[in-house]
Amino acid sequence: MPQKISGTIKSVTDTIKILIVSVTDFAEINTSKGKQAKQFVTRALKGCHPLVIKTHGTDKYARYLVDIFYLPNQPDANVVAAQGVFLNQQLLDEGLAVRYER
Repeated sequence: MPQKISGTIKSVTDTIKILIVSVTDFAEINTSKGKQAKQFVTRALKGCHPLVIKTHGTDKYARYLVDIFYLPNQPDANVVAAQGVFLNQQLLDEGLAVRYER
């Protein structure tokens, strides 16, 4: 049974420092591509509550590797988990991230 964790994300940049989206690698935030990725994620997740975050352990820097699912206007986390948009894949499809090889 997945553990439910509640909390508030202060900003997307705070989240990305702690959570690294699994199977993707991002451009540095201070680059043009990094700024595009931040804007994309900010727009995609605006008003989405709850998010479903599935962890896959940590990387060598102790950052969590995660899959993120969201579904606008859906308050039920079970529905988000089953039918939500897979943010990781969206970032890959938009060319805002590349596959991360462990």
